[in-house]
Amino acid sequence: MIYFCRYSNLQENTNPILINYLSKKLGIISHYLSDYCCYPHAYRMTFFDDMKAHIKYESDLNVYVLSQKFKEENYEYVINTKNLDLFENVDKKLKVRVKEYIETVICEYKNAPISFDTDMNFALDISSKIASFVIESALVYNEDLEIQFS
Repeated sequence: MIYFCRYSNLQENTNPILINYLSKKLGIISHYLSDYCCYPHAYRMTFFDDMKAHIKYESDLNVYVLSQKFKEENYEYVINTKNLDLFENVDKKLKVRVKEYIETVICEYKNAPISFDTDMNFALDISSKIASFVIESALVYNEDLEIQFS
């Protein structure tokens, strides 16, 4: 997605098709990242015997999240892992760096107390950080492209 956006001039392009495409892709990424930070997914409660507990947990989490109303003052930055930086470890492929970052955050999540707050805060934190990284990276690559062809 980052490389696709490189050719789209995100700062000036208000094409609704592009915006809808990016929103949908970021939403899908956010959904999967949130699943990684949700107790039943993180601890593989996916088999038939565990499915009832899995569904109940997610249902209860949904009620809890709605009751918290995701107020900004309730949100905690919980990830201690250093944010991804496009300009660090450039000898590694971007895909590898992103994967390693996500794996490190998931390990951090699994060492945190098991609670709805942990799930809610980690899901929001990792989703926000990855979405910001994707958008910022696309903008940087777009600037590089402008320099190359100006």
